Amino acid sequence: MIGFSSPAEYSAHIYRSEADEYLSLTAKVFTRLYKSTIMADSHDPEDTLSTPLNNDLAYELLHAVNDAIFVQDPETGEILDVNETMCEMYGYSREEACQLNIDDLSTGIPPYTHAHSVEYVEKAAAGNPQVFEWQAKDSEGNIFWVEVSMRRAFLEDDLLIVVLVRDISERKAHEEALQNQRDNLKLLNEIIRHDIRNDLQLVTAYAELLEDHVDKDGKEYLETLHQSAWNAVDLTVAARDLSQVMLQSHSETEAIGLASVLQEQVEATRKSLTHADITIEGSVPQVSVEADGFLESVFRNLLKNAVQHNDKDYPKVTVTAEQTGDLLEVRIADNGPGIPESRKEEIFGKGEKGLESEGTGIGLYLVHSLMDAYDGNIEVEDNEPEGSVFVVQFHVAS
Repeated sequence: MIGFSSPAEYSAHIYRSEADEYLSLTAKVFTRLYKSTIMADSHDPEDTLSTPLNNDLAYELLHAVNDAIFVQDPETGEILDVNETMCEMYGYSREEACQLNIDDLSTGIPPYTHAHSVEYVEKAAAGNPQVFEWQAKDSEGNIFWVEVSMRRAFLEDDLLIVVLVRDISERKAHEEALQNQRDNLKLLNEIIRHDIRNDLQLVTAYAELLEDHVDKDGKEYLETLHQSAWNAVDLTVAARDLSQVMLQSHSETEAIGLASVLQEQVEATRKSLTHADITIEGSVPQVSVEADGFLESVFRNLLKNAVQHNDKDYPKVTVTAEQTGDLLEVRIADNGPGIPESRKEEIFGKGEKGLESEGTGIGLYLVHSLMDAYDGNIEVEDNEPEGSVFVVQFHVAS
């Protein structure tokens, strides 16, 4: 059996009982095997393990690593030897570990079964290195997650399988927590999309029915009720879009025609906020920009923000678009109260991703998140003689 207990004992032998033979395995040889299979980016599966290394160095390397190391016979599945990290990870002595098989160290819960472990060993023995996640079990029956790296190596004429095992329990726990958060966000998204939004639309519908049943003084209160309900509906739309953006594992842009999306959102905002004067000055360049299906959310939220945070009885919003080189800039100007210089960063909720942030709401945070995903830019300027101008810049699609 290979001995790892000290540098002196390390120059020992492998005992293969089924063949009743001894194979010399020195520290130099095993360290070469370790380097070629674990540490180096070697593409030679027929490594003959010939580079000499100092025994003391070999011993230190084998026991300093944080990963468990197994040497396995690919034909019998016998564990020939292990390092100290394996003993610590699984709770066995070296002698005990070498009396076990892979089944003793696995949960056996499909797909972490004997049959699957044999498949991995066979592929590695054929010269195809294997890397996979596995559900392991220690001496006390505790289950934990590991990442297994398995490949073959030759010692003289004998084929061995070298297995590197890394404990990834913390990573898997983190992944599970993230998945739970995603599931909760999906549930919240469903509640927002259906239950809350449906109830709010019912409120607005009944508010309209009440218009003929209230006196002049009551109409003012009814209008406030009606407008607040519609604002809440808009908020649920922004929350829905934001949750969908956050649920994306990765963001990919595509060529989206900007002019039609912008014009559609201007028309939609005019219909929902009839007291506002929203116009497009000049023509909008008929080009496509790097964006995705949420491009409409950018314009919807900026247009409604310009109206809803306006202190005038009749808000005025002017939209212009201009292409300069490979950039297309859209400017949305309003005649509202303007934004103090000290607040121009805060309104996008930068660094404040919760609802407790000092931003004006999730709508602008959503816009900022989308423009980041598009590798674009958004900023706010002062309008003349009053109000603000939100400026968004997109990359023109090639």
